[in-house]
Amino acid sequence: MIDSLSRLNADKYIGKNITDFLKDENFSSYRKIQIGESRLLVACSMVIFYNNGIYMELIPIKFKFMNPYNKNREWNIEDFKKERIGIIKIYKNEILIKTIR
Repeated sequence: MIDSLSRLNADKYIGKNITDFLKDENFSSYRKIQIGESRLLVACSMVIFYNNGIYMELIPIKFKFMNPYNKNREWNIEDFKKERIGIIKIYKNEILIKTIR
């Protein structure tokens, strides 16, 4: 899987909704999704975990469907999935291996 993640074509995924990305057969076998925070109470990315220490961070172009600030840290993940991808970061064992803009 790390090879397919490393060869992502940025033109294909940048600007697409996160939902569309998650439906792609190459990336739909994730085991966990969580919302990442840039600072306390402010969402900044969706983190998608796969097996073998691989995870991806999808950073939206801007928030249109979800308010990134939530004092209770209770963001609506379905609204977040509607956001358009601006940056994709791919990690293996917590080491950044590729950034796609």
